[in-house]
Amino acid sequence: MHARRHLRRSSRRSAQLADIRRWMGRELTAENGSMLYAPMGCAHGYLTLEDDTEVTYFTSAFYSPEAARGIRFDDPLFDIAWPRAVAVVSEQDSRWTDFDPNGREET
Repeated sequence: MHARRHLRRSSRRSAQLADIRRWMGRELTAENGSMLYAPMGCAHGYLTLEDDTEVTYFTSAFYSPEAARGIRFDDPLFDIAWPRAVAVVSEQDSRWTDFDPNGREET
């Protein structure tokens, strides 16, 4: 399953927080041939539902460690309903702190 979170800022504070908390999830399989586009300003994460799954994704720029940003899969602000327990999280992704909607730069 692939989840996407909207992180772009809005001009109104209440609209901004509502937008930031929104998420959507889709099951992407070889059988359904679906893809998901996450535009700039949206975070994304994925959970593989089968062993030995290959995931391919494209980015608009080369990886730059100093520009890396992220949020934890279990951040309480987003309350994402993953379809099963998350068993493996990368070391980098496990170090992200709780999301602070006031501390993010606009992308």
